[in-house]
Amino acid sequence: MVAIQDDKVVKDAFQELWDSVSHHYRILPKIYMDMDFSEWLQLSEIVKRERYREMKAAMKNAAFSSWLLGAGEKKTFNKYLIDIGLEEKTVVITKDHRKSEIKRAYDIANRVNAKFRRRGERFTHPLQGKPL
Repeated sequence: MVAIQDDKVVKDAFQELWDSVSHHYRILPKIYMDMDFSEWLQLSEIVKRERYREMKAAMKNAAFSSWLLGAGEKKTFNKYLIDIGLEEKTVVITKDHRKSEIKRAYDIANRVNAKFRRRGERFTHPLQGKPL
């Protein structure tokens, strides 16, 4: 199913993004008009990520205030952020897990190499130039 949007909605969303990019980078209209569309899309993605980062920082500041006022009960601030979804839990990688991931990566590489060999090609290491 294809969603069809009203032209006005699309134009308004495009204009809002256009304005935010030009405001964030202080780009003059002449420079803007000379810019490729792909360059503008890259800038807009950067601005979106920056806005998200700024919004998350503001939410962390507000969370710090509420934590100081007792919302976190007896938790540490980092644990409080994890509980309210502003921070992710750190993952500890054990040696066994790391070894299993390395083994899995080598298995995948060997399968790819076997496919090349079946076709009669030799896969060479890109840096060393020696066949594997």
